Amino acid sequence: MRTPSIQVGLLLALGLPASAQEVGERHAAEMAAGTRLFRESVRPILVEECLYCHGGGKVKAGFDLSTRARLLEPGPGGPRVTPGDSEGSLLLQLVQHAQAPHMPDKGEQLSEGQLTAIAEWIRYGAPYDRPRVDMEAGGTGMQVTASDRAWWAYRPLERPRTPPAPESGLPVANPIDLFWR
Repeated sequence: MRTPSIQVGLLLALGLPASAQEVGERHAAEMAAGTRLFRESVRPILVEECLYCHGGGKVKAGFDLSTRARLLEPGPGGPRVTPGDSEGSLLLQLVQHAQAPHMPDKGEQLSEGQLTAIAEWIRYGAPYDRPRVDMEAGGTGMQVTASDRAWWAYRPLERPRTPPAPESGLPVANPIDLFWR
């Protein structure tokens, strides 16, 4: 078994910062809980309230929430999210309306439950279960949601029932004419 100083030396030799790999004993459990919280609570909040302006094809103010890597990139004012430090994270301050610009920009402030979920998710390390947008695989940044698929243009084609012939008994040249009553 390697000692911590040998592990840190190995990390530094590989060019990785030691702090990036130092994790507590509960790290795996916290990441699992954070991933579950993301999947059940935080992802729906991001999709409904944030990703239209801050993900994929449209990224306002350089604040991209489409992948964890992009979320963790430092912005002009410093880190957007500091995993483990929800109160020091810009994302939480913006959605709590503790710092301007208040987010969501043109919507209602998030509910207390939504704010609590985001704060807890950041405390768990802000894990994503998968990127919101797969840009590296040639994605365009657009996510098609279930409500998008319900729109008439995306429904599967169906052969409609032909309406009954008119009671007048007049001949119909083509069955399609029955749809024009």
